Order: sequence, then structure tokens, then C-alpha cells
Amino acid sequence: MTTGRNEMENGADRFGVDPELIGQVFKRHLEAGVIRCGCYVPTRDEVSTQPVEWLQNVLTDWFWDSPQELAPDDEQCAAVIRILLDRPDADDPRIRSLVEGAPFPLIDP
Repeated sequence: MTTGRNEMENGADRFGVDPELIGQVFKRHLEAGVIRCGCYVPTRDEVSTQPVEWLQNVLTDWFWDSPQELAPDDEQCAAVIRILLDRPDADDPRIRSLVEGAPFPLIDP
């Protein structure tokens, strides 16, 4: 379940992932006795402003350890890459590593 296109330009948007879905997936995993780090989907503002150390953990977990319902698609990965490349610290090797380590989007970021 994703939100509308207009909401996707909002900095509080979680790349089109409905926050209610995130809560449902997290709760379902927790009830099954599983804690999944990949259940956290960052907002666009977080990707553009949070410290690199925070992003390394959050994006790696979302990209590679999220439940199927929350796994980012190519468009979402490309949007994250675009934001990372627009950051003032985009030349930081850790940001470059996040870009290079992201699932390769089939669309041009």
C-alpha cells in the first residue's frame, strides 16, 4: 500500500510507503517473536539531513533486511540515491558507499 504521488514530494513521506503498513508489519513480526530492523522506512527529510552513521544503519537495513511488504522497489531506491547525491556531503566516501551499495535500480536515478 503506497500513498499518492503528491504526498511523495513531502519531506515527511516514507518513499510512498504507508506508515500504517509499516506499523502493521512491525507488529506482525513482533507478535511472531521476530524483531526486524528493516521495518523502519526513513522519510525523505531523514535521508537528506540525518548523519551518515545513522543512514548507514537505516538504509542498509531497509535495502537488504526488510520484510517483503516493505522492501524498496527500483523507483524508491532511485529516489533515495537522488537524495543522497543531492546532500551537501555527497562527496563523503560513506555517502558514496551507500549509493554504490544500494540495490541497483533499473531506472535512472
